[in-house]
Amino acid sequence: MKLGTVLLGVLLCVGCAVAPYVESVTLPGYKLTGKHLFVIVNETGELPEGLKDCPNSIKDVFDSVGVPTQVYYNEYLALQPVTPDSLFLQCGDGAVMVFGATGVTTYDDVKKPTSYAATIYRCEDRKVVWRFEFSKDMLYNTEKVLLQQVIEQGKSQGILE
Repeated sequence: MKLGTVLLGVLLCVGCAVAPYVESVTLPGYKLTGKHLFVIVNETGELPEGLKDCPNSIKDVFDSVGVPTQVYYNEYLALQPVTPDSLFLQCGDGAVMVFGATGVTTYDDVKKPTSYAATIYRCEDRKVVWRFEFSKDMLYNTEKVLLQQVIEQGKSQGILE
């Protein structure tokens, strides 16, 4: 009887776990490859310093597909945060991405980001050209692995080559 109860509890926990996913939407005809990407990573109050590893992952993944990337990190409650408007003035024919965590899970008393969202704007007219979001489970997926999946979706949607 106890084994059955434990097994049922394990099955319920596994069944309730959030499966990793990646979703994205792009503006047809827009090509990001070869253009400079300015990225703003925004830290949240619920997760101070929880995104410190993301800038390197974002830069590595986008640089690897021919999108030169410069990343800015806004700490929570920064007195002079980098804003999209400040980057629009210097990005020419490039693009600006705003990236942040949208979901947090606590595991062993440590808060970890589990879902993320980004919006990429074309600099010339500030129009949204790509939106994506992804989630990860706590143990098996890293942000870099999921960003690589985002890149694959971007290739299949034609925004990346």
